[in-house]
Amino acid sequence: MARSRLPPKPRKPISLEPSSAIGSGVFLNGVANGSTRRVSALPAAGILYDKDGASVFVMRPDNSVTKQKITIGSRNGDMVELLTGPAVGSWIVTAGASFLAENEKIAPTRTPVRGAVPAARPTPTVAAPQNKK
Repeated sequence: MARSRLPPKPRKPISLEPSSAIGSGVFLNGVANGSTRRVSALPAAGILYDKDGASVFVMRPDNSVTKQKITIGSRNGDMVELLTGPAVGSWIVTAGASFLAENEKIAPTRTPVRGAVPAARPTPTVAAPQNKK
């Protein structure tokens, strides 16, 4: 059995400017130094886009929802940085948002969001529409 000569470290694709010094199939080894920072983020699936920009549905204390405009920043996988929008600790609809309407009542359920770090109060939740009768 042949063993790989590549180190078992995480690898990320990078883009380089075209150069005759680097051909197809060539392996490069290097180190990328970056910085980390704490941000407010939410699953991309909870973001709605329309002619007015990006928004999310936020749950009120009476379990009704209201649409709130947001400004998004960087993206990391399926998580999107929230630059402006609901306060930390707000209950944000992260699934099924496209099926909701302003002031509709919902029944919230807690679903852990991968990579999320709890704020002072429990954050990202998933809310499901209630059956209308």
